[in-house]
Amino acid sequence: MPTNRMAELQLRGGAGTLQCRVYWPSSSVTGPAPLLVFLTTADYGTWCQELSASADLHDAVAATEWAAENTARLGADPRHLLVGGAGPGGTLAAAVTLHARADGWPAFTRQVLICAGPVEPAPPSLAGVAAATAVTVEHDPAGDEGHYAAQLRRAGVAVDELRYAAPDPATAVRIRNCRQMLTDLGAALSTHPGDYPP
Repeated sequence: MPTNRMAELQLRGGAGTLQCRVYWPSSSVTGPAPLLVFLTTADYGTWCQELSASADLHDAVAATEWAAENTARLGADPRHLLVGGAGPGGTLAAAVTLHARADGWPAFTRQVLICAGPVEPAPPSLAGVAAATAVTVEHDPAGDEGHYAAQLRRAGVAVDELRYAAPDPATAVRIRNCRQMLTDLGAALSTHPGDYPP
């Protein structure tokens, strides 16, 4: 998604300060845009979209709740809040979605899981969590190769899955980091009106 401005933020986390970054869409997007809270870890820092934070679960929850409370300040649409991440950040995003279901807030429109690692411990039921867009790559050393997406589907959760074949872990990492995967993901998200700006 093209951006035209960015701001650095600091939020209070459980163990200190969370370094966050906000990207706003280009001026071609009119009106309040959906907000994607994209959780990252140090080795996935280039993946941030709307708000990113290096965090454990407590800090990830704090960041997403702050975003939900501040959609007006960010110029975002409060009706369309997404949470996502790549690799370990994707695992955090799935856990935050489960936390939100348990608390009844924030009301996520969608979770975006890019090569997320295993979600453990798996809850007895995943019914009622936000719909998901999941990217899975065979033999990805950081991902679970689609096991969590399959669990979501079995629980009746709507899942769009982008699956990529790879013969080995090195190829899987190249696919995960390539621009084409991001292009494919953007196209997949754009098929859900309101979830993501065109």
